[in-house]
Amino acid sequence: MFTKEDIYLDIDAKDYLYLFKKMAKIFKRKKYVKDSYLEALIAREKIYPTGFEFDGYNIALPHIDSEHVLEQKIVLVRLKDEIQYREVVTNKKILVKIFIMMLVKNPEEQVEVLGKLIEIINRKDFYNLVINAKYIDDLEKICI
Repeated sequence: MFTKEDIYLDIDAKDYLYLFKKMAKIFKRKKYVKDSYLEALIAREKIYPTGFEFDGYNIALPHIDSEHVLEQKIVLVRLKDEIQYREVVTNKKILVKIFIMMLVKNPEEQVEVLGKLIEIINRKDFYNLVINAKYIDDLEKICI
């Protein structure tokens, strides 16, 4: 599901908007997304936030409609420090350090990919592995 070139560790971001702008630049440079991606992502996440709160940890799964995607990717981002984000059900503010950014090109696959990711992030061992990794190579077992 993840590839080494799409894992980013200890990214410095003061808030989610800064993170989205930073990652959108990377995605555009790699030709993963269209120019419309950033604006559409910000608009969607303001209305439908995708922060998931678990027992002792939180993870966000920001995603966007496939019309803004050029290449399908699942991008793992671990921040240097937690930032505030909104929880998917209650819309309350939670602190998040791990973002899994879904770039799904085929709209028919979005629900399936989201379901697989939710299954993965429900496992505390996944969270612990990502949080404790010193290097991208430490995450080899989650890479395809």
